Amino acid sequence: MKVRRPGIPALALAAVLTFFLLEACVSPLPSGQTRKERQDRLSLTGRTTQQATASRTKPAARSAGSARRAFAWTDVNTRRVVEWRGDTAVVDPSVSPQRYQMSLDIDLDRLHGEIDAFGVPQKWMKLTFRNEAELRQKEEEFRRRIQTRGFRHNPAEDTIGPDPGWMVARGREDLRGAAAGLLRLGRDRGVAAGLPLTGLLASFVQGLKYQSQPTTRQGADGQTILVNGVSMPLETLYHGAGDCDSRCVLLATLMAHQAGAELVLLEGMDHMFAAVRGQPRPGDQMITLGGVAYILVELTDKWPLGRIPGASWRGLGLKKFRVVRPGAGTGT
Repeated sequence: MKVRRPGIPALALAAVLTFFLLEACVSPLPSGQTRKERQDRLSLTGRTTQQATASRTKPAARSAGSARRAFAWTDVNTRRVVEWRGDTAVVDPSVSPQRYQMSLDIDLDRLHGEIDAFGVPQKWMKLTFRNEAELRQKEEEFRRRIQTRGFRHNPAEDTIGPDPGWMVARGREDLRGAAAGLLRLGRDRGVAAGLPLTGLLASFVQGLKYQSQPTTRQGADGQTILVNGVSMPLETLYHGAGDCDSRCVLLATLMAHQAGAELVLLEGMDHMFAAVRGQPRPGDQMITLGGVAYILVELTDKWPLGRIPGASWRGLGLKKFRVVRPGAGTGT
């Protein structure tokens, strides 16, 4: 069977909100004033205008209580692959993969708390200053400020974007129940610890609907919040949908409850996928970091652990991806 690969939007984690550290323009002001302004601009390369300007759909009205969501998926890792022909898996039709289903109750207070905590108010992107020294000071303050909202500054490219490590740390407790339910389901079905259990978590994430996320949302006070097309993990579960980076953050947050598990993210080529620490099996595609093997995981569709699309594999060989470490699992 040929694995479908949906269109992947431009990766927000490194390139959407771009700093232009050029000489600022003087704003026309009344006589005697020399104030300057710098408006950080949006670089939306790779996203359609509709995607870029759309605002994220709001979840249920703010209230106490929970919302139940039902999930059903197939663990592609339990197929028997006879051989790979490019990106096409030839499978043994006599072996049926394992199917799962479960329901989760999503706490609406926690959901709104996650959403409200994440993202940069658009008004923060405008800096007012009198001279270059003041500009540098305000830029540094801006970089520190966005760290409290789940964003980070990439000095190599002078860009800002969502911080997966912050998102995982902020969302870990909110996903405790979901992670415990998935891990318990695996144990009840006889799934072995380690890679088999990681495969169950990955297949759960792969089973969500693929959907590009808007780059902004509206805050409770009506102001525009920049989120770069990434959703918080509990929000991804609530909607049952996400694209590559939202799925990667979700898997990393779930694996934070898997004792001994370790995951890294790889971003580049307008895409993001994951790699999990483990002993590679024959034929697994992997990377080595500090002498430690990490098995590659593609989450945009039903790819088994140790196999990613050919384009991403070639991009790794050309060093077009960089490693992001969101943290290791400590158990639930």
